[in-house]
Amino acid sequence: MVFLSAASIAQATHLVGGFLTYRYLGSNGSNSQYRVNIYTYRDCSPLDGGVKFDTEVGLCVYNDNKTLYTSYKAKLISEKSVNPVGNTSCPEVAKACLKQGVFEVNITLPNSTKGYHLKWERCCRNTQTNLIDNNGSPFQGQTYYGYIPPSAIQNSSPSFLDMPVPFICAGDTTTIRNRVIDLDGDSLSYRLVTPWQGGQANWVDVLNCPDPMAIFDTVQYVAGFNSNKPFGSGGYAFVDAFNGLTTYMAPSPGRYAVAIEVTEWRNGIAISWVRLDLQIMVIACGVNNKPRLSYEGGSSNWYVEAGETICRKVTATDLKDTGDILTLKAYGDILTGTNGFKGTKATMSPSTNSARKKVESTFCWTPDCNTNAKVPYRVTFEVYDNGCPSKFVNENVLIYVKPFVPVETVKGSVNLCQNTLNQLYEVNKYVASRQYKWAVTGGVISGSDTGRYVKVSWGSAASGKITIAVKNKFGCSADISLNVNLIAAPAKPALAGPDTVCLNQTSIFTTPNLLPKYTVSAVGGSVLSAAVNGTSYQIKILWNKSGKGSVVIFGTNTVGCNSAIDTFNVYVSSPAGSGIIGPVSVCPNNKGILYSLDKKYYKATYSWKATGATASKNISDTLFSVDWGGIGTGTLRVIVTDRFGCIDTANLSVKKNHALAGQGPTGPGNLCELTTGVSYSVKPVRGESYIWSLAGGSFPGGSLGSSIKVNWGAAGLAWVGVISAAFDSVSKLPCLSPLSKLPVVLNGAPKLSPLNDVTYCQSKMPLGYWTGKNAGVKKYEYNFSGLKVTPNISTDSAQWLLTISLDTSGVFPAKIRAISQTGCPGPWVTAIITINPKPKTQLISGSSAVCVPNITGYSYGINGLPNSTFVWRVSGGSFVSAPSSTSSSVNIDWTLSAQPGFVQVIEKSEKGCMGDTLRLEVFVDNSSLDLRWVSIAPPPSSDGTMNLRFELLNAPRNVGSLDIERRPAGGATFAKVGSAATNDTFYSDNTIAPDASAYEYRIATKNLCGQTLYSAPHTSVLLNGVKTGPFTMNITFSGYLGFPGGIARYELYRSLPGSSGFQLYQNYTSPTTDNFNNGQDNYQQIFRIKAYEQGGNRVSWSNDIVINFEPVVFIPDAFTPNNNGRNEVFLPYTGGLKTYLMAIYDRWGEKIFETNSTTEGWDGTVGGKTAMEGVYVYRLQYSDFKNKEYSNVGTLHLIR
Repeated sequence: MVFLSAASIAQATHLVGGFLTYRYLGSNGSNSQYRVNIYTYRDCSPLDGGVKFDTEVGLCVYNDNKTLYTSYKAKLISEKSVNPVGNTSCPEVAKACLKQGVFEVNITLPNSTKGYHLKWERCCRNTQTNLIDNNGSPFQGQTYYGYIPPSAIQNSSPSFLDMPVPFICAGDTTTIRNRVIDLDGDSLSYRLVTPWQGGQANWVDVLNCPDPMAIFDTVQYVAGFNSNKPFGSGGYAFVDAFNGLTTYMAPSPGRYAVAIEVTEWRNGIAISWVRLDLQIMVIACGVNNKPRLSYEGGSSNWYVEAGETICRKVTATDLKDTGDILTLKAYGDILTGTNGFKGTKATMSPSTNSARKKVESTFCWTPDCNTNAKVPYRVTFEVYDNGCPSKFVNENVLIYVKPFVPVETVKGSVNLCQNTLNQLYEVNKYVASRQYKWAVTGGVISGSDTGRYVKVSWGSAASGKITIAVKNKFGCSADISLNVNLIAAPAKPALAGPDTVCLNQTSIFTTPNLLPKYTVSAVGGSVLSAAVNGTSYQIKILWNKSGKGSVVIFGTNTVGCNSAIDTFNVYVSSPAGSGIIGPVSVCPNNKGILYSLDKKYYKATYSWKATGATASKNISDTLFSVDWGGIGTGTLRVIVTDRFGCIDTANLSVKKNHALAGQGPTGPGNLCELTTGVSYSVKPVRGESYIWSLAGGSFPGGSLGSSIKVNWGAAGLAWVGVISAAFDSVSKLPCLSPLSKLPVVLNGAPKLSPLNDVTYCQSKMPLGYWTGKNAGVKKYEYNFSGLKVTPNISTDSAQWLLTISLDTSGVFPAKIRAISQTGCPGPWVTAIITINPKPKTQLISGSSAVCVPNITGYSYGINGLPNSTFVWRVSGGSFVSAPSSTSSSVNIDWTLSAQPGFVQVIEKSEKGCMGDTLRLEVFVDNSSLDLRWVSIAPPPSSDGTMNLRFELLNAPRNVGSLDIERRPAGGATFAKVGSAATNDTFYSDNTIAPDASAYEYRIATKNLCGQTLYSAPHTSVLLNGVKTGPFTMNITFSGYLGFPGGIARYELYRSLPGSSGFQLYQNYTSPTTDNFNNGQDNYQQIFRIKAYEQGGNRVSWSNDIVINFEPVVFIPDAFTPNNNGRNEVFLPYTGGLKTYLMAIYDRWGEKIFETNSTTEGWDGTVGGKTAMEGVYVYRLQYSDFKNKEYSNVGTLHLIR
């Protein structure tokens, strides 16, 4: 039992920090469920023995009043190594080891209006430079805490994202991220606090939940240290309150406890807290210069307007350690969209970039238009190198987003009369690059609602408002406005009068006379008078235009405000329409000549009359036939009376003469040359015939009739004409008109130069075909038989560009023609376009990974076109033999410089078409496994675990796993006992039987070629021992195998009950057997072997053996304290005793001597005086290693 307690205390002293977090899972109405995780970190460095995490821990749940509600056991669900930033192969890394353990439990709690407290505490921390301890033994523990607010606030606590760094360098200012994610998107703030103590060193039970929950004690600092100065007066520590970026500088190596508290805020109220408690290990580092960060523009404070895109180059440099590889990254909520950030996310391109001397990425962000943060956004840029140890820098850049606030104002009148028309308003401080969208309430915009100016016609509301949406060049909008006071307008006039009026007649309209002034206008008529007439205002209008008309009026009061406009619509009736339609020149005595009106009106009456005619008749109301008489002038009249009583008269004068006036041809007068089948006509008159003539064309169907067709000739001026002919049947004379011509312009069609047949190679680049723009050309028509063509005109309109896609192959007939400004197409010009296929883009066949030692003679090739030629190139290797120009495959011997290398080929077809450059990256895998050592967990840990230190070398691309294989020493077959990640360097095997066998281990993995790699095996030391007599024993041990230089020495260590651990007991040069007669040294003796590497610093511990001795007691019956040097003291001879107590009594039963030391005897004195000679009684009480108790009582003789 004592041994178990000691192990528990030892295990606890390796805690270095962690935090508690919870996640809301849901509610069933009366209970809410949460998932609680405890993240804890422990020191796993070899000097501390690699102590394991507990398999489960106790979570205490308290009510808001801090009385205990319940407790849970959280189980260990994961454990992993925390590697330092950058290079993991440095010697410093071997000195620092950090592991993360994650415990998890789901809890169900009754819904509460008060909330709950969560707590886990554990002892003990490592010894800390800044914390007091008990003479080298740490006693200060840790408390992990979480607060669940009232159940109505459904909340998940913040949780830390970043792993703690295993160590920082002394004297070096180090910046470390402490990013936190909050699933609810709440606001977070950070501060440094004093860590809490917790737990007792003697706690063994998992659950320790005092009731009620006590106030948490803070740690006790060594003088000169505190939470603000955790590294003492010569160092410093501070944290960015907004994103947790911490800056540390510790002047001296050591271990330092720090704590960072994060407060979760919702609507300005703190609702939860989480704190990260951790140990900062500070070590003395080798020389390695720190990289530097710089930013385009020089400053780390960036300013951007909402909607604007900001792009800045971020550069990291190290011009001193030029061989180091720098890696640049960025972190921030605006990059990930976490912690409540909902806008457009920023980008970092590339997101991770690596190079020597200088590495650069570009950060870009376009804040949304509604971005209006009161504090700047923070982005953390990190750069680290791969030096030893890796140096890393984290810096915050503050991005200030200025919301878009227009500088413009609305300029214009703000006190106006209701119904004011076309009032001008202007954008004051107008910016040409911005867009303006006007809107009005209480009025309407006349014309465009965009631009610098608008005109507004106000209505009858008491007030109005002008609003302008101002959009800046980034697309963000904001409103500016102007309020307008509208002075009450007089009442709107109420016009009365006829709604249908007659053309060329007058009408009267009236409105009540209520205002001192009226303004009147008319559409379709003229205002003859407008004046007061009694109680009315009277308007007299003469209507002079048929169709729709209107009377418009508004009034003005004594303060100059206009009323709303009253519009009275009328219809101006003109039933005769456009007048009599028919010929005005006829051949005398011509009969049956028709005349008409253009429209018949409903319920209208028509009265026709002809003079100078021999006869006439109505064919219908609007169609009239006349037989004209002899030479002279005739007239036609029609009187139309519509249903409204409007009377309209139409007259037509007709000339009767043998010299006809004739008609002009009707038809197109502007055409393209060579146009055929063009129609021309005249209106046929009864008794007339028509003779056509032309210039510049021909009649394909004859030249007689009221209509003909023309085929026009070449470009130029042409005409077509017609003569009207009739016959006077009375005078027997012909009637003829003069030739009436219609001028015709025949427009020329542009003619293109002939095209040449062309041949191209298939290409992603398009072909640009230019053709000069001929005078008068408007556009081009083309057909390229399916080839994609995009037309463009040059800026000076002098040339046309046809962009032809060549991303295909084949033979394509092409034709182009020009179209003139007048729409006349020219002749087609044709050509044949031949596009020869280019060699296809394909993957080079062959291995992209080759593995040492088989890195020669690899074949690579492509499937080329027939008769192609090839140009091969290799980097990181050489051709087995120089390839010929016709070879589509090559053989290559690779070298270790291919990290990576490549093989590339360019194919050229027999038509001369070049293919794309084809490249295959090839990586030479020279990975190997180095098993550094195997060792039973060193003291003070028990010997139930075998620790292995190993490394996968030269394997930057290996993403598999490492297999841990074991067999008993001398066994036949290795068996897998575990696995590790490729970047892990430490493994603990808990499945060994340490006293049964020495164990041989090796590490296995697959290289990029799928081949299995093995490390050299290492075999642990097995120590055996046996008791050979009451006080004698024999030990023997096997040798350690695996160190290349062999073993320098073996050391035997012994531990005795009550002593301070293992002490060096014996040295050996090789495995051996040894005998000891030391049983009297202690009842129990524990031994371990420690093997040392020859020429190195590696060690390995064996198992332990425990030798227990049986009690041996020999009691003399007399002694002679007479100063003769012989038999002076009464001292029993003993061995193998766990406890011992001897007492001496005189003859009266009085105790005169007592001791618990087996080496202290009675010298025959009592109280410093010589005791009398005689018989005395002794009493011996003792126990063995099994705690079996013994008691011996007897007499002894003191003889002088």
